[in-house]
Amino acid sequence: MKIIHAAIAAATLVPAVSAADTEVYVTPPAERTVLVEDPMNAPVFASGALVFAASYGTSLVFAARAESNEPNHHLFVPIVGPWLALADRPDCNVRLTGCDDETLAKVFLVMDGVFQAGGVIAMVNGLVSPTYHREVVRVADTKKVKLAPTTVGMFNSPGLGISGRF
Repeated sequence: MKIIHAAIAAATLVPAVSAADTEVYVTPPAERTVLVEDPMNAPVFASGALVFAASYGTSLVFAARAESNEPNHHLFVPIVGPWLALADRPDCNVRLTGCDDETLAKVFLVMDGVFQAGGVIAMVNGLVSPTYHREVVRVADTKKVKLAPTTVGMFNSPGLGISGRF
């Protein structure tokens, strides 16, 4: 515990207070709850960034392996790239077994476009929606402040002494 002593001197102050110490007790609550606002929703933003990074990273791998005349070269463009690649895909009859790979590629392009757009939407939502949480703040149980008249300085000027424990 710290003991704080301070003296306030006033040359014109006449000690009108009795010599007995005056004690003041301040008893705040032992703990209190504070509502704290965060400017953004970090978990939602991080989840959206992770979804976008995973889906766009996969697109970049396939785009890097594609020739310039293949539909997959559109995958370099984020968010709209999968939809552009889907539009450039050749038509194929679903009933033919030779089209199974093409149908699977189209399904993956749609999933990629949905995940990229969903990731960006989640990131924007995390940026614009603040969150609130409660924090418990603990404070000291009892504070004691003591006021007493005193003399200060070499000329024994009247003053007021303040001491306390925090």
